[in-house]
Amino acid sequence: MIGPAWDAGVHDAPLFLSRTTDPGSSRKAAVALTESGRASDQRSVVYGALREHPGCTSAELAEAMGVDRFMVARRLPDLRRLEQAVNGPERTCNVNHTRAITWYAAEDVVTCGNCAEPTHGAGGTCHHCKRDLAASRRDAAAHAEEAHETVT
Repeated sequence: MIGPAWDAGVHDAPLFLSRTTDPGSSRKAAVALTESGRASDQRSVVYGALREHPGCTSAELAEAMGVDRFMVARRLPDLRRLEQAVNGPERTCNVNHTRAITWYAAEDVVTCGNCAEPTHGAGGTCHHCKRDLAASRRDAAAHAEEAHETVT
């Protein structure tokens, strides 16, 4: 039995490119992909594209890169295990028209100042906190208006 494929190119981290339940040919292919350096090269290319196209699904990123969607879909979880990529919110993919998770380069993610959830836009406030803050402001304005009407 072949053990996990190791990637010495990045943090000496073990990347399990095949499952123990996969056939031997899959495990051999994972070892060959790692030992040849192709897995590391693919991750580098995908990471660069992710920096250029934040918030894409794997299929959208593959289309932007002009490469096979399956290669991108396999390398993104590798980048996540290496803490170089994170999942964003789920949405409808513009390529496959199905629900899919989005991806961001980890270094491009800002943590929300209110709840510590990852946020991917400028301002450092996640969409949940922005929504809650807007509702609080509306409630405060309505309360102030009611108080003003009571006084007059």
